[in-house]
Amino acid sequence: MTQTFRLSTLALGAGLLAGCGASGGFIRDAISTQQLEYRMDVAGVRYVKPASGASSTGSVLCIIPLSTNLYQEAMQELYLSAELAPNQVIMNLREDYAIRSYLGFYCTRQLTVSGDVFELTPSGAAGRPSVSK
Repeated sequence: MTQTFRLSTLALGAGLLAGCGASGGFIRDAISTQQLEYRMDVAGVRYVKPASGASSTGSVLCIIPLSTNLYQEAMQELYLSAELAPNQVIMNLREDYAIRSYLGFYCTRQLTVSGDVFELTPSGAAGRPSVSK
């Protein structure tokens, strides 16, 4: 009887300490549609590679964050991993967000921002903006 009680208590305690979480994501439509200040005649578009950046932080009682720069840090990581060259852009930005709670006393949040690097090949002179008449 006592051994069964101990095992049950141990299993319950391990389950409570393991925490629970949720995750989700979405595509950033407003950022995915690129609007440039000038027009460039594009001869071709080539997919180069994926790029991503992530950042995480914790919060006490799941309401007091330990860091407030989650999005900024993830975007900096994204641009570092993209290593953009001239005429390259990041498109198709996506966000994935995960939160894990440990009995409501402590929570962790993770934000991952990812996108695709494309290279635009300008027609005519290398990257010179064209003038519309």
